[in-house]
Amino acid sequence: SPAAIEIEVLNRGNRESAFTLAVETEVGQGKTFERRLTPKLRDRLDFHFTPELAMKSIRFVLSYKDAEGIEKQDSRRIGVQITPKKGKIEIDTSALDRLDQI
Repeated sequence: SPAAIEIEVLNRGNRESAFTLAVETEVGQGKTFERRLTPKLRDRLDFHFTPELAMKSIRFVLSYKDAEGIEKQDSRRIGVQITPKKGKIEIDTSALDRLDQI
């Protein structure tokens, strides 16, 4: 079943700023957000993905220009743990009853 991560980005500066946030799992699921934020404003972004057993982390890359107009990039990786669902498997054997009638 799908999962979601809520990401919050805050403009701590005193000028409007644009940013790009790339979010990606190591199994190829990803999304890129492009936004503008006014000073002291925060934006909440939702990243939806489908958990897979091979997934161990999610990578975030934030690109923006600082007060001097210099392009900056900051990346982080968070670990995730995917636990398989333990469910009951039911097998319908009612068709086998008809074999006795043949």
